[in-house]
Amino acid sequence: MEGIQTADNASQSSAEVAVTTATADGYTLKFPYKLATGEMLTCVTLRRLRVADMKAAKRQFKNSDEWDEALIARMTDLNPEDLTGMDLEDYQALSKRFRQFAGLADE
Repeated sequence: MEGIQTADNASQSSAEVAVTTATADGYTLKFPYKLATGEMLTCVTLRRLRVADMKAAKRQFKNSDEWDEALIARMTDLNPEDLTGMDLEDYQALSKRFRQFAGLADE
């Protein structure tokens, strides 16, 4: 999974995790957790979304209430199933960044 920094693939210590790809932003989780693969997720790289991402979310989910999760998964290169294990505080921080990237943030 490109763009995802885990303790298993980090060349630095787990206390010093860096985003390794050139993208719009990164986020270090306050509450790291294990993915289904067994890797510990400590940091995610965020990329700006494209029209293709929105089209994919619309194809996947007819209900617009479900698009945020699909788009956050695409923005972080995580599987939607992996998001369910994320601490709510971290998810809300990513959701806020998603709204900023999409131009939906509160002024």
